[in-house]
Amino acid sequence: MRKKIFLIRSGLWDLPDFPHPLQSDPPLGLQYAASLLNKDGCYATRIFDCTVDRVSPQRLASKISLESPLAIIISSACFNHRKTWEFARQLKAADSRVVIIASGHDATAREQVYLSKQSPFDIVLKNEFEDIVVDVINKLRVSGDINEAKKIYEKHLEDTSADKSFDLDKLFYLEHTPEELKKYNFIYPVRLNRKILCGYIMSSRGCVHDCIFCSQAVRKTFTRDMHFRTAANVVDEAEKLVTQGVNLISFLDDNFSGLRAHILSICREIIKRKLKIHWVASCRIDELDGVLLGIMKEAGCILLLLSVESGQERIIRNLNKTAAPAAWVNKTRSVFAACRELGIETCALFMVGCPDETEADIEQSINLAKELRPAFIKVHFFTPYPGTAIYHKVKDSVPEEKIDLMHHYLPPVVNLSAMDMSRLKMVQRHFYKEFFLRPEYIALHLIKYSLFYIYNIRVFRMISRYIFKVIKGHLIADKGAVKIN
Repeated sequence: MRKKIFLIRSGLWDLPDFPHPLQSDPPLGLQYAASLLNKDGCYATRIFDCTVDRVSPQRLASKISLESPLAIIISSACFNHRKTWEFARQLKAADSRVVIIASGHDATAREQVYLSKQSPFDIVLKNEFEDIVVDVINKLRVSGDINEAKKIYEKHLEDTSADKSFDLDKLFYLEHTPEELKKYNFIYPVRLNRKILCGYIMSSRGCVHDCIFCSQAVRKTFTRDMHFRTAANVVDEAEKLVTQGVNLISFLDDNFSGLRAHILSICREIIKRKLKIHWVASCRIDELDGVLLGIMKEAGCILLLLSVESGQERIIRNLNKTAAPAAWVNKTRSVFAACRELGIETCALFMVGCPDETEADIEQSINLAKELRPAFIKVHFFTPYPGTAIYHKVKDSVPEEKIDLMHHYLPPVVNLSAMDMSRLKMVQRHFYKEFFLRPEYIALHLIKYSLFYIYNIRVFRMISRYIFKVIKGHLIADKGAVKIN
């Protein structure tokens, strides 16, 4: 009889409503791990994604305890870690024999906390763990000894002779039903006059850049070293998704443009196969140019998410965003202009509250946003997440109970800007008002996307509610931010 293994992505339990719409992507890491465990033949896996299946931790713990699984793998984030720990304790209380394994962003960034005596977790699997998860679970099944299973993983980490780059082509194509795919909402307006069914692919892992705000807490992957799937393998999966009714692919790479040869190979494979599919991705501005964008457009790219961050060179330098901060704004202008000319829509991502940032700096960002003319913008608060370089400088000022409130959609727990908290929240609202309430923006946006919104009324409602909340100032109340000079 196959042993049961449950894999759980913990939810936004007891967090306040975000003023922003949340893009909900599937937990690909857990899904890949489940596929490998299923292939072994000894296990029956089940995934609970509590970010979209809004089940309470109490109800879920009660349900799982009746199934007597061999192990439970829980992926948690820093902004829900206390509720996740409470959930794990409930699981232990219901069945003391169950082995609870921590994975995910918070467990990777704060491994020692998860291994402390107070922790309800038995084992921590950091980073991507598909290449070792079957060995760890096999040891649990055969020996029943948690310490022996830990040794398997520790030996894996200590083995410096082996090539630790997992062959991403060995990850199985994930089986999705249209009903399952519908759970994961696509939130950006695109020029497609049809109801969107989005499929999700990760073609690479890692990011070599060293931005001070980047953390496993918000990235899709964990390592700095980049690893890539072959173009044929990626496009095979895209073709399979098309047969399942998908009409838009969202590449979930942290940086889809991380290697020019990789993105070119995927585009050329799509073109060679004459695959009629539209797709979106997140790319870095300083890795794009008109030639590359032209090939991406020919291969079906219709939207790029581009992190501008700021229109002020000093802030870009402080963020360690690029090796050429002096050229950042002009490069940004060039890339957005090329996208407009080619018909690739853009979403510009900005941050406010960056270290030493002033209101005058933010005004420069607002002026740049207007000049770039993206289809959409999102303005995040600078957040020193656990795992970032800057977190180590401020962590002594962050009480443990406030880590749960560290999220770039919420007012900062730590304010590193040159503004006080009330002004910082005000300038974020001011940014949105200045961009979204321009008559020319509203008219052009409705002309371009009216049919898309008719087919995707949920997206229209979500975006309208989001803009209304932010502009009217219906943000989450300040939770007592720590001001650090």
